[in-house]
Amino acid sequence: MTHQVLARKWRPRTFADVSGQKHVVRALSNALIQERLHHAYLLTGTRGVGKTSLARILAKCLNCEKGLTHEPCLVCSTCQAIEKNEFIDLIEIDAASRSRVEDTRDLLDNVQYMPTIGRYKVYLIDEVHMLSNHSFNALLKTLEEPPAHVVFILATTDPDRLPVTVLSRCLQFQLKAMTSEQIIQRLTTILQSENLAFTNAALATIADAAQGSMRDALSLLDQVIALGSGEVTEQASLDLLGGMSTQAVLALLQALANNEGKHTLEIIQRWLSEGFDFELALDAVINNLHQISVLQLIPDIAELDSCHSLRQSLAEQLTKEQVQLYYQIALYGKRDLPYAPTPRLGFEMTVLRMLAFFPAEKIEGNFKSATTPKPVAENLKPVIPDTTPALIAENLKSAAPDTTPAPIATNLKPAAPDTTPAPIAANLKPIVPADTSPTPLDWVTLLPQLGLQGATKVLAQYCHLKEYDGSTVTFELDPKQGPLLTSISQEKLTTAMSRYFEKTVCVRIEIGQSGLPCPANLAHQQNLATLNQAELSLSNDQSLQSLLKQLNADIEPGSILPKSREEKSQ
Repeated sequence: MTHQVLARKWRPRTFADVSGQKHVVRALSNALIQERLHHAYLLTGTRGVGKTSLARILAKCLNCEKGLTHEPCLVCSTCQAIEKNEFIDLIEIDAASRSRVEDTRDLLDNVQYMPTIGRYKVYLIDEVHMLSNHSFNALLKTLEEPPAHVVFILATTDPDRLPVTVLSRCLQFQLKAMTSEQIIQRLTTILQSENLAFTNAALATIADAAQGSMRDALSLLDQVIALGSGEVTEQASLDLLGGMSTQAVLALLQALANNEGKHTLEIIQRWLSEGFDFELALDAVINNLHQISVLQLIPDIAELDSCHSLRQSLAEQLTKEQVQLYYQIALYGKRDLPYAPTPRLGFEMTVLRMLAFFPAEKIEGNFKSATTPKPVAENLKPVIPDTTPALIAENLKSAAPDTTPAPIATNLKPAAPDTTPAPIAANLKPIVPADTSPTPLDWVTLLPQLGLQGATKVLAQYCHLKEYDGSTVTFELDPKQGPLLTSISQEKLTTAMSRYFEKTVCVRIEIGQSGLPCPANLAHQQNLATLNQAELSLSNDQSLQSLLKQLNADIEPGSILPKSREEKSQ
């Protein structure tokens, strides 16, 4: 079979070919240049990030025929043999299949012999965490003091399972998971060298699905090439991975923004008929909501692609609060997706939540604007009643019912108008200017409404409200709680008070006397009173006293506790 998969064909041959692991490459290169070699290396990291490749490159550097170097020649017989996995002094061991202590002892029996061809005998133990405890114990002594011609290279995806005695004997390098940009850049280089057509959207889809593993990305790329008949297209990658295009995801978000519930469910039904993976769909929704939020807050660094105009339209249509709420709902939906009867129902319920809920700040804002009365009194002038005799008589005439019979009225003379303003004045109260003095504060009632947390809340509980003049709040602090008074806690308390009063308030805290009537002391006194009442009630309970007498028992001191608020409500 002449065809070779991309993951093997494009395996890094030198340090320069390694992507995304500059810190490891630099450390190993400097060690080789300065000839400061360690006898045991431990390479850790997720799958497909280059652990075995780096180990083989290091073996080439140690045994290249041109000498110890950080740039192997790749043309000598040693380099060629290592690349073909035919070098006799490079012993590769799969610890998953050779985990018994007998296998380890057989391995160590040959450590003492000099290398056959190369300069160093290199032992590469892959998935070393699969070794048994007895195998690790057998390896410890040799790993600590191996012969000068032996180098151990251990590779694992789970370093937490290695004994600390092994970790302490190795020079450890943590290989990073590769970013999507690094994977796309590497795939682009490979496809250009292979003369294959591709689209950036297809590579982005593959890179996201690889989750930081270059080997996984190359394996997926092989499958997409086969599915696309030699071309790497976005549709082929989506068909392979069960995902959907960015345009389809943005169409769903557009329906949500327009509050079109029926259209939204029709889109989900179409995705179901096309066999899309709803877990990937939720990931795509979260990713696009993130990019929309970036467009709203930091447009200068937003990603520019073929769907930029669609995201820009959604960024203008949706408020920042809506985007954040949708994002949070999507995250909770992803967490709950495994518990849904089917992935489709879990995804659909997540979308319905987005339709059902709105940001709390928006609702509160509308509520306040609709119910808060306008400050009309500021623009009104005081009304002074007109008490002229003519106006008073006219008002009396229009207000009083006419109950006098007509025949009698013709024989009466009209009564003289009463110009005395006393009856009206008697019913009028003088206009007193509004009291602008600050309202006395109930600190015990106000404290829970401030939303304080941690040390700031404890500080406030031991403060006694001494004075409030409308702009400055003065507290007295129990001297025993003096260490609680810090600049940070006082600043947080000032911020909370200013937010509550909707204006700038200055907070002063003075050290007072012991036993101040602060919320903490009042709560303690109330608890003591409740406890005393409970003990008194039990001592007066004849049934309980009779039972104690029959059992010759006593109530253990300190075991009586008052009911909590939750227990009382039940």
